[in-house]
Amino acid sequence: MKIVRFNAFLFLVAFLISFVFAACGSDDDDSEPKDTNAPGINIEIPTEGASFTRGVGEIKVSGELTDNKGLDVCIISLRTELKNAFVSTKSTSLDEGENNGDDVVTSIDDPEPFTPDAVEYSLSGTSHTFTDESPFGNIPNDAKAGEYTLTIEVKDIDGYTSIEDITINIEANE
Repeated sequence: MKIVRFNAFLFLVAFLISFVFAACGSDDDDSEPKDTNAPGINIEIPTEGASFTRGVGEIKVSGELTDNKGLDVCIISLRTELKNAFVSTKSTSLDEGENNGDDVVTSIDDPEPFTPDAVEYSLSGTSHTFTDESPFGNIPNDAKAGEYTLTIEVKDIDGYTSIEDITINIEANE
């Protein structure tokens, strides 16, 4: 009978030791923690409400982008709610008294809003600095004057995104 008790005691000790080793197993604590922070955007230029002159100016961007793990891409775009103006007129003939009454829509030669394609920058590292970057070049002389929104969108390597909108004005050159 002693042998049976001894075997039961060994079985109990072996069970407790295996339980302790299983409880102290690896939890992947050595792996890098998951990123939960979106990238940071600190734009110094342009400031909110800044004005740029069409035909002679550029929209310049200065500032810093940061992330705790790594930056991936930055997209800079420009948009506006401005529309072209159109006027509806009745068509007339040069001969007096001949008006067939057809409605004709004609442009009053209003400039087009400045809507360049978005510009994408591939990034690496944990910070990127823009210094007087001109993503769209010169503002065309025939660009429509008014309020525009400059959008800076930054994504990090883990897919987190930050967006900053800055309202600017494009003015006519006089």
